[in-house]
Amino acid sequence: MNQNNPLFNQRYRFVFLGFLFPVFHYVIMLLVQVAATACMSIAFSFAQDITAAELEKKVLVFLTEYSDVFSVISALLTVLLVIVVYLIISSHFTKWQLTPPSVKTYFSLNKISKGLVFKLILLAFFFYHFVLGFLNLVGLLAPSLMESYNSAAESVDAGKSVFSLVMSFLALVIAAPITEELIYRNMAIANLRSRLPAVLSVILSSLIFGIFHGNFVWMLYACGLGLLFGFLYVKSESIYVSLVVHTAFNLFGYVYSVLGNFASESMVPVINLVSFCLILISLVGAPLVFVWVWLTLSQKDKPIQ
Repeated sequence: MNQNNPLFNQRYRFVFLGFLFPVFHYVIMLLVQVAATACMSIAFSFAQDITAAELEKKVLVFLTEYSDVFSVISALLTVLLVIVVYLIISSHFTKWQLTPPSVKTYFSLNKISKGLVFKLILLAFFFYHFVLGFLNLVGLLAPSLMESYNSAAESVDAGKSVFSLVMSFLALVIAAPITEELIYRNMAIANLRSRLPAVLSVILSSLIFGIFHGNFVWMLYACGLGLLFGFLYVKSESIYVSLVVHTAFNLFGYVYSVLGNFASESMVPVINLVSFCLILISLVGAPLVFVWVWLTLSQKDKPIQ
């Protein structure tokens, strides 16, 4: 009976759930931007004496200013898609007179201890500065690549207005980690493992995670972070572990963005000096804390409650 049900077919899980969920997430983001572009183009076109070049410029400014809003909307739609698929899968299990996967099992909602949370935040702190060092190295060795990255990164800049700060926080610190961990870790890895070893599943999901970040420099370190998040997820069998690290990592990026926007000129050298010192410390701190976390996760009874 199970062989006739596609939900029990490894090829179906591998292709549809393993690969297409990241694609669906990307398509949703594009559709939201296309819809916003179309609406604003129509709205601006009613303005008198506006040229095609001016219309294009206005639309581009609008998309840039409200990119965080589109990210939040895309995240909500993606989470809704994941929930709908879960309900469909559960209904199929019921149809075949089988017990559907529980929410806890399906989404890997195994709780973690407070002590582990602290270690994960510390891990994110060191890895953020490790990545910051990588970006500084790219800036020295390939300035043109760094210029391209900085241009792409403007979409996640916190801004200075209250609205921008709030929306940037929601998009970067809340929406992005939740959505990406659901898609690239919980959904992709779990289903890729139906036909691949865990290590290959993590590597493949990390490559997909990096590719969908678009910019080459962004892609490189996103792949690295994907490996970090993926191996932590597989080791712990809990989405909370990778989610805490991902959220904390993005939070540190948000804080740096806010500091960069509001710091006075006299404070910039101080901030740069502190970040440089932290980068040097992270060269040792990142691998040491990773080993600490890994050993903690090996003690199954303690970190997972």
